[in-house]
Amino acid sequence: MLAIFAAYGPWLWLGLCVLLVSLEVLMPGLHFIWFGIAAGLVALAAFAGFGGLEWQIMLFGLLSLAALYFGRGLSGRTPKSDADATGLNERGQQYIGRRVTVEEPIIAGRGKVRVGDSVWLAEGPDTAAGAKVTISATRGTILIVEK
Repeated sequence: MLAIFAAYGPWLWLGLCVLLVSLEVLMPGLHFIWFGIAAGLVALAAFAGFGGLEWQIMLFGLLSLAALYFGRGLSGRTPKSDADATGLNERGQQYIGRRVTVEEPIIAGRGKVRVGDSVWLAEGPDTAAGAKVTISATRGTILIVEK
């Protein structure tokens, strides 16, 4: 095993690098890429004649930890997209606190309110059409209102 590694060590590290980066491409998640980068750097060091197998493994471990630390720092500072900032999948959340007009009277706790140019289902105390209510919460696509 050591003879194989002595003869093909740099190429094995380079192969590991390609394998790990390929896995990241196939299954993205920012996990394999950092180990692939570390294996690539060890391959460069091995081509330059750096140490034996033991030193290369130690270098791979240290570079993997450093790459993971650096990578986690990068992913933690990634700005949120516009979709995340607007609450794309929770559109009703942006209306909490807004005063709206009752479109269809709220009877037995259910009715409809006009928010901008759309009409939403609403739940709250019985209220006549045309009255102003405040949105206090949401439950799915239903707005919870209060007088």
